[in-house]
Amino acid sequence: MSRRRQPKPSPEDTQDAHREILEHLEQNPPPKPTTKKSAASPSKGQKSKAKPKREAEPSAPRSTAMPTLMLRQLRLQVAEDRLLHFLRVQQRAGTTEVLVIVGRGRHSPGGEPVLGPAIRDLCNQRKSLVESWSEAPANLGGAGAIVVQLRRVEG
Repeated sequence: MSRRRQPKPSPEDTQDAHREILEHLEQNPPPKPTTKKSAASPSKGQKSKAKPKREAEPSAPRSTAMPTLMLRQLRLQVAEDRLLHFLRVQQRAGTTEVLVIVGRGRHSPGGEPVLGPAIRDLCNQRKSLVESWSEAPANLGGAGAIVVQLRRVEG
């Protein structure tokens, strides 16, 4: 008994599926994390069994909860389409800063990055969406990611 291989979806089908997912998430955002409230304090005469919490020591900066788009290992046209859609959705939502992960380009043909420079050029061209962009700090991806400042929607 032989198995038939399923045909690979076309790039258009993949783009449509991605757009549907993004639209669904736009209409149905995930729930926001709730903060746990501490248990009621002990009444007079009772001792608390809980140990006092130590102050956390300063450490390396942690990643922020900014919206993130992963474009690594995508074809250039697909990556550009996804980026533009993502930026428009985030701009309409009032987001001011997003993280775009493009990768460092180490697996590109000839070892020369393709996606990163093209995405940076696209950000430079789309002044209606992008206020500015910069290379991400090391803890957010460094040279393999950019932080995009979105232009505010007027109105």
